[in-house]
Amino acid sequence: MSEALLLSIKEAGELLGIGRTKTYELVSGGAIPSVRIGARVLVPRAELVRWVEAQTAAARGEQPGALIPVPAGNDVRSFGNGYQAGRGRAR
Repeated sequence: MSEALLLSIKEAGELLGIGRTKTYELVSGGAIPSVRIGARVLVPRAELVRWVEAQTAAARGEQPGALIPVPAGNDVRSFGNGYQAGRGRAR
């Protein structure tokens, strides 16, 4: 069986290694592309992969300004689990 084209919020979060709440924040803020089918909010797998690639390239400085904005009030370097990029566990 082939991979699903659309992922649930839970599946998208699992692929990203982040929690469901943080995934919902990124989707509702428009940072991660999504589609609505009926009452379900789904994330296109291909769009999620492109989003991760853009974030990674921008972090490496390969594409200045390519970071896709995250909802206001969120630190892009904070992963919501107490870990901060370049700093280890938050103190």
